[in-house]
Amino acid sequence: MLHWWQNRQQRMAAAQSLYALTVAAARRPALYAQYGIPDTFDGRFDSLLVHAAPVFTRLKDCDTPDSDALAQKYFDVIFKHMEISLREIGVGDLGVPKHVKKMMAAAQGRCLAYANALRTHDTADLQIAMNKNIFATAPVTDMQLTALSDMILTTYTHLSALDFATMQQADFTFSAPGETQWPKAA
Repeated sequence: MLHWWQNRQQRMAAAQSLYALTVAAARRPALYAQYGIPDTFDGRFDSLLVHAAPVFTRLKDCDTPDSDALAQKYFDVIFKHMEISLREIGVGDLGVPKHVKKMMAAAQGRCLAYANALRTHDTADLQIAMNKNIFATAPVTDMQLTALSDMILTTYTHLSALDFATMQQADFTFSAPGETQWPKAA
């Protein structure tokens, strides 16, 4: 019984660490200033998801009961924080579950599209998914889209070389935005 509780606690700690690492990567100012991700609630949500996709995909690719459980806990932690964020921006108690349900459906669709593109290293499919989701309401240049997709693919390639124990310890970094100053979308 104690072993089960310790595993659960370790999984929660690992999911929290993965989430913190993902949020730090998704909030880098260059993503908004240079890559054109809208600096809005929806834009930040999409930035979080596009950064979570390589982590989630890698955990699922490990294909073990522990990695599947950690992937689910990681997803749960992301949405627990989304719920908190909705409350902080003033969504009422009765509206939060409805918003979270819509966001979860959107996240599952986005993560599936991103995962398929990541697993096949299909830059075009990744860019189509990113353009449809992240840049649906904001203009983006081909240069910005290419830079962002390259960064996410590079992160996934890096994560693909890591074993589950390294992933579980959140002992990795996300690919950083390039040093090139990308022009803002017109």
